[in-house]
Amino acid sequence: MRFCHFKKRYNFSPRGTGGTLPTSPTRGSTPPPPPPPPPPPVRGTGGIIILRANTKGEALTATNNLPPNIQASVRRFFKKSSNTYNDYRVEILENGNVSVRMTKPGNVPGSRAVYHKEIDAAGNTIRTFKVTYDSSGNVIHVKDK
Repeated sequence: MRFCHFKKRYNFSPRGTGGTLPTSPTRGSTPPPPPPPPPPPVRGTGGIIILRANTKGEALTATNNLPPNIQASVRRFFKKSSNTYNDYRVEILENGNVSVRMTKPGNVPGSRAVYHKEIDAAGNTIRTFKVTYDSSGNVIHVKDK
């Protein structure tokens, strides 16, 4: 078989028994349809939920769809969690800040700790804190981090 510098441009058969020229799209052909739009945001308790996930892997993958100015801060916050955490959320608050939270189930059935991080529009951390709940849903402790 001889080397031909046209090999990438033309589709030659291995024995040189024939080939085809590259084809261009026909005129008037329609481009593929655009992807469907993302689902509308869900209204949460404090704002509009733009990310909701149940596992750490899902949450870290979903951070790629967040606005670039908050992406790195949210990803750093989620990376600190272990695999026991569930219910990862990112909400845009009415004042324009972003609330990020993740929930860790407690050792007592029904109890939990919810870690919160508030980020401004530029991606700077305003506040980080933890709220601990008992099995009845009552707040036991609020701790600034």
